[in-house]
This record gives sequence, C-alpha cells and structure tokens, in this order.
Amino acid sequence: MDDSSTSSSGSGGSYTYGTQEQQLSSSRYPLHDICDSPNDDPILLQSQLFISLNNDNKPANQTGFGFDDDSDDEPAPLPPSDSNSNTQSSEIKVLSPYINSRDPDDNTPLHLALTRCNIECVRTLLSVGADNISLTKKCDGSFPVHVVSCLSALTEFTDQCLELIDILNSHSAVDWCLKDDDMKTPLLLSVQANCLPVSRKILETIKSRQTDRTYEQLNLKGGREGLKTLHIAIKNKNIDMLEFLVEENADVNVTDNQGNLPIHVAAENGWFEGVNRLKEFMGEDADEKENVRGRTWKQVATNAGYTIHDSTSEESTSKTKIYSHSLCSSHYSCPPITRGGADENINRLHVLINKTNGTLRTNHFSTTTWDESCQRASIADVLRVHDYKYVENLTKKSHQLPDRPSQTYSLDPDTSISRWSFEAAMRAAGSLTQAVDDVMSGNFQNGFCAIRPPGHHAGPRGVVTCPNDPAGSHGFCLLNNVAIGAAYAKNIYRKKIKKVAIVDFDVHHGNGTEACVEALLPNVIVTTFESDFANFTVKDMAYKPWLSEDDSKNVFFSSTHGYGPRDYRIPPNVGGWFYPASGATGNTVEDETNDIPVEEFIMSQQWTRMGNARSNCNIINCGLPLPVPSDIPGMQRVNTRDAYRKNIFPALVDFDPDFIFISAGFDAHAKDSMNFGYVGMVEEDYEWVTREIVKIANLCCEGRVVSCLEGGYKIHGKMISPFAKAVQSHVKALVDGGQNQNNIWTQEDADFESDFETRAVEAKERKRQALLERQREDARMELVRMQERQEAAKLLAEQGVTENSAGEEEPGSPSKKRRRADVDYKKLDEEMEE
Repeated sequence: MDDSSTSSSGSGGSYTYGTQEQQLSSSRYPLHDICDSPNDDPILLQSQLFISLNNDNKPANQTGFGFDDDSDDEPAPLPPSDSNSNTQSSEIKVLSPYINSRDPDDNTPLHLALTRCNIECVRTLLSVGADNISLTKKCDGSFPVHVVSCLSALTEFTDQCLELIDILNSHSAVDWCLKDDDMKTPLLLSVQANCLPVSRKILETIKSRQTDRTYEQLNLKGGREGLKTLHIAIKNKNIDMLEFLVEENADVNVTDNQGNLPIHVAAENGWFEGVNRLKEFMGEDADEKENVRGRTWKQVATNAGYTIHDSTSEESTSKTKIYSHSLCSSHYSCPPITRGGADENINRLHVLINKTNGTLRTNHFSTTTWDESCQRASIADVLRVHDYKYVENLTKKSHQLPDRPSQTYSLDPDTSISRWSFEAAMRAAGSLTQAVDDVMSGNFQNGFCAIRPPGHHAGPRGVVTCPNDPAGSHGFCLLNNVAIGAAYAKNIYRKKIKKVAIVDFDVHHGNGTEACVEALLPNVIVTTFESDFANFTVKDMAYKPWLSEDDSKNVFFSSTHGYGPRDYRIPPNVGGWFYPASGATGNTVEDETNDIPVEEFIMSQQWTRMGNARSNCNIINCGLPLPVPSDIPGMQRVNTRDAYRKNIFPALVDFDPDFIFISAGFDAHAKDSMNFGYVGMVEEDYEWVTREIVKIANLCCEGRVVSCLEGGYKIHGKMISPFAKAVQSHVKALVDGGQNQNNIWTQEDADFESDFETRAVEAKERKRQALLERQREDARMELVRMQERQEAAKLLAEQGVTENSAGEEEPGSPSKKRRRADVDYKKLDEEMEE
C-alpha cells in the first residue's frame, strides 16, 4: 500500500480519494502534504508557497496570520515585489504562513521533506525562508540535522543524505553539535545508523566549522547508557567505522555508564575481530583492563557464553524473521487520514514496514528474513481461545460493511472495524502460528510479528470487564493474537512444547490475555441485567482448554503496566481509572489455593476426570504506580526494570518454559501520551527487557521466542518517532540475541545491575540536590545583600544624606557593586549528566 494516503488497496479493489490538486485545494496543511508526498515535486511546492493576501483560508489551529499560540515564530518575509506584474494590489502574493508552522503531528514542512528525503523540496523551503526557524525546531525531539543522520540507516538514502548535509551546511543556523532529546549528537546517530560516508561527512563539517569540538564530539557520551561513538560502532560490528573513529582520535579507553571499555563491549557481543583490532590500539595492557565489575574482556566474553578465539569472525545470517501481511493495513479503525486521527491507525505499520523508509527496513536488518504473506489462522486455532459466538459476531459485522475504507462501524467508543478488519485479524493471528512453525522447524531462533489489529485486550468473549470498569471495551483489539499463538504451540507441538509463557510489557494491563489464561480452568461467568421492572442474573459456564485438564499449570502470564488513577492532581479516580483499570500487583504462581468455583461445572460434565480442581493459573501482575513530584528523577525506569529482575524473571526461570511469547506494546514509552505518565520506558529499556527475555529463553527453551506488536502510538516523527525507535531497539535485540544461544540469564547479574543502577540514580540525585542547594544559597545571599542595601538607603534617607553624597556612583558612571553572575542552566544540566 502506498502510504501517501492518496489511495488504498485491499482484497476488494483499489480506491482513490481524489487527485493531488483536489486534496491540496481542500487541505488545511498543503505545504505539509506536498513535502510528505513520495514524489519530490518542488514546482508544486512553489505553487503553494505564496498565497493571495486576501485569501480567506487560514491555517488550522492558528491565530492571526497562522502561527501557533505558544510559538515564537515570526511571519516569513514578503517576497520581492515584481514591478512588471499585472497583479492587482488586492491579490498581492505573500509567503505562506505554513512554511514554518507545525501540523497536528508536530511536524514542519521541512521535517516532512527530510523524512521523505525529498531533496528539492528541502532546497526550496530553505531558499525562501524556512532556514532560521525550521532548522532550530525539533520534531519528536530531533532537529533536522538529527533527522538526516537517522535517515542514513537506509542504505538507498546514503547519497541523498550526503547531499542534504551540503544543503543544510549552506545555512548558518545549522549546528552539527546539537543533542536531541535522547542526548545524542548527529555524529553519534550516524555511527548508530552504521553509515560510514555520512559519519565521515559530518566529522569533516565539524572540523571545518568548530575545530575545537572535534575531540569532544568523538568521545561525547550519548543516550542514557552513556555510550560513546566507539561503543556504538562496536555494537554494530563495523570494522571500517571502528578504524575510522580511532584514526580521528576517538579514545579507546573511554567507558560507558557501567564502566565498560570498547573492548569489553566487543567481547560481550562476541566480536573478536574488533577485540583484536582494539588490542593493537590499546597496547600491551589491553588484556588487564577491567570494567566496573572487575572483569577483563576475556571474562566478559566467557560470561556471555563465547569461546575465546583469535580467528576473524564472519558475518552470520540473521536467525530472526519478521512477519506481516498487507491485509493488516486494510483494517481501518478510522477513515483514511494523512495526519492526526485515531491513535490506532494504519500509519503505525507504515512507520515500521514501509519499503521506502520503514524503521525495520534499515541496514540493521539487512540479513533478516521477511514473510509478508502470512498464512490465515485456521478457525480451529482461533476457537481454541475465543468463543464461537464472539467470532461469528465479528465476522458478520465486518463482512456486512461496504467495501470502502471510509465506512467503519464502532464496536465501542474505543474500537471500530471496516470491511476487511476480521480478515486482517485472522492474518495477524496467522502470523503467530506461522512464526511458531518456523521457530519449531529450527530454521529461525525467534520472530517478530508487525501486525494489527492488536490483541491483548481481547478475552474469550471479547470485552473483559472488572470491578473498576464494569462496562469495559475492546481496547482496539479483536482477536488475541499472542494467546492464539501460545495455544497453537502447546497443542500442535505437544510432544516438545509442554509449557508456554507470555510476557506482556504494554503500558496497559493485558486483561484479555489474562482472561484467556484464567479460562484454562472451568469457571462460572455471572452477568447481571438491570431494567425498570426487575434485576436478574445469568450464570454461564466457561472453559477454554488449549490441550488438556492441566493447562493452567503449564501456562505462565506476566504483565507490567500502569495501575491507578489517570492523574494524581485530582482526587483519586474522579477523572477515571487508567485503562483497563485492572491488574493490581499480585502473584498467583505461589498460591496454594484457588477460588474459582468449579464444582458446579464439574458435576454437569460427562467425563469424570478433570485434574486438580484447585490448580492455579500462573499469573504475575506488576501494576506500576503513577510517579509523583517527590520521586527521584530516573528512579521510575529502575523500578520498572526491578519489577522484572525481582519478580517476573525469577518466577519465569522457575517455571522453565518451552516457548516464550512477548506481547510487545510500546506505549509505555515516556513520550507516548497514551500512558498518562505511567511506566516511562525509553529505547534502551526495550532493548534491555528483550535481551533479558532472550537470555532466559536460551537458558530454558533453546532460545525460542516469538514477539507480536501490541500498542504504541507516538508515530508522528515517522522513522525518528519514539515508537519507531523503540520497535527498532526491540527487534534488534531479538536479532542480536539470536546469534548467541549460550548467553544465559543469571540472578547474580540481575542483582548487580539493580544495585548499580539504583546507586547511580541516587548519586545523580545527590549531585542535583547539591546544585539546587547552591542555587538556593546564592539566591538567599543575594536577598540578604538586597535587604542590607535597602536598610542602608533607608538609614541615609533618615539622616538626610543622598546616595550621591554618600559616595555612590554618579549616573552613567561604572558601577562599583558586584553583580551576581547569571546562572548558566545549560551548563548545570551538563554537569548533572556527567
């Protein structure tokens, strides 16, 4: 499907929503639409850059002449007047106020042109006045210079990125030493993108413009793990990049936040070619260098499960497979959109798998296998998890809709479906069963399913309710993909797969998956109906085994998520519960009793053997609280990791699964507004949790892991969006983890990490508090001095002595009073980061 949003294709045919000219004439953001087009059309852009002075169409969400209420933007300058023009004064053309404005997704036209690598549009925008403003604006935390660096990860864009650097360099507002919101510079991002030509070009630019900052940029730490350019080049196993950086004076003895030298990172990743090259640069004592744990590179390699050798490592083919299907983009949760719109929409997949600039199409996944024609789930696999009545109802409602993307039907206020929604859900579930088959064949170690609609809120009968939300909702979900995949593995591969585990790190509780796991035990569903005349209840028996009577003992489910009110600034829960209002912290794994009323159900059955009626479901919920202002900055991320290190991971290892499934939701990202501030993960956290799960899979089940996409909605920056970066970190961890089945999880490592990270955050907080105290003391002393001056002036006034006669300075003369120096808050922030 072309993601220009001018057309859509599904199994039912092709639709056109109007010509580009028609769309522009009715668009509220014409410049943004042109710059976001797959066609680099500067002529069309120029035709829209200037508008008539008497034009009645004003930019949306703008005041005055089209500028944000909270923006410092100034109107763009008028173009030179043309004395030969026949245009009447009432039709004088002025530069469009859209040129530096943001659309509802927070993008400027320049940002959109850059993400598309529309070079001529970029050149045109900068030539008419977008430079001084748009070049200093961020999109999803990234300046234009960062966008170019990130784009260089797409191999086919390398030449365009080099040209874009030249274009940007022609404008004085460009600064190649800026940090983005992730504390990364353009140089560091280009190294992370694994693009040597762009890294070389950026460093040449820095040398020519800011020579004194070259060494700093090479050795500046970036990101929340404090990685330097060398650490990142080594993680990418790029020998050419490594040698280039060292030649340019990158320090081979720099450390990251955990005290690891580049040689330790090389050893941890089993890259002995890099180890040997670093030893040449470091000298004779390279073998003796220790990290913060007192380990040499050899000990690090051994601990990671590698056999130390001196031979040059060869690039191996990825053992990870990525799955998707075109029908997943034919599920319309809202009419086709260009920007804004519903949170769960087709653009979520475009950001990931678009063949032009999808984040999973970068060079990090160049050896990864794709399957974009996933099998359709069989009805038997679906009914193993869901009730037939629910599935039939979905099928009917979906198939009764007209075959037009604009025609949707609302299942509830959250969730809508279109003509192909049910088929998209069947393909999404089918991708899980296909991934299970591929992993069980031994051809692949793990897999990631880039699919929609998501599924972890779908219970056996669809909507799952709870006491805090008696109505419930579908939560964008139709079929529970991960439960269908887990049930399929346990049933079809019953001789080898006895136990399955599901780990859910979406910010919302996986209440649907939990309900599917609870349905492995017989239970009674009580439904209450109320009317004006009477109230009555209906009891219904429910039981959805995946294979046998002891399923509940052999299925593990864990979920980390936000639990509590939407906002602490209002009285508890007046504003409602955070969706889905369930999942309070609890652990049934260690329970010895079960409260599910099964006796009535058992007595009604024709068989006599039902297993242990008191067997428990293995469920661990970690309901994480909403941060409060008194919390230590940075401790939220440590607490989230500790939920895994101290609760989930030890229990998962004890459970000893034969297959691990991941419900991978990325709406817990700190920048995703859907989480109301809960959890607050970042890219490094998604990489970490995935890496640890893979280690447990290596320990317990020969590395078998299948992950499927759930939530994650901050997509507006496309490839540079938090969603795209988080998914890329997750899948890259799967790819890297699939290369080494000997790297296993240990409680010792987990305990050390927890203690180290806690102490690091506390130390940083002490430093921050010391700085704040110093500022408060300076302010207090200034207040004392001001009071002393006021009292002295008052005393002189009472004595009838003027200030000048008392020896004060004459007007216009240099002041003899010592002025308090201004506080450099930027410098203070940098000091706190050290």
